[in-house]
Amino acid sequence: MTNQQFKCLAKAQFNADSIEAWLVRLVCSVKVCKAFDKLNDIVQHGCISGCLSELIYYNDTLKFYTRFEAQIWEHITEFRTSTGLTMGQFLDSFSSSLEDPTTFKNNLTWFAVEHTAHKLLHQYLDGGNCSW
Repeated sequence: MTNQQFKCLAKAQFNADSIEAWLVRLVCSVKVCKAFDKLNDIVQHGCISGCLSELIYYNDTLKFYTRFEAQIWEHITEFRTSTGLTMGQFLDSFSSSLEDPTTFKNNLTWFAVEHTAHKLLHQYLDGGNCSW
């Protein structure tokens, strides 16, 4: 599937102002790789690796969090429901401490983007080649 085909499929399925639509637009705009390669990079290496230049700095992740806060919490609830984790267990799973509101929002933003990338890979690639 080409980036353009993926973008058209996703456009038909997702609200234009959703994390899914934001991520599809972003990965389809990358000229040097296929969208699925970029999604796989996000899943395999995480946002902490810098693989998404749009979400490296706190300023950017805080803007993202503000824009998509309700959807971020929906992703967290969905993930916790599917894994059976309590909120405490979920928060303990982060590799860095959540000492202040900025770090907390940054980590939740990264989680939601990584979770979305994982879901898109599995939805469009029949299981993908990633693990969660």
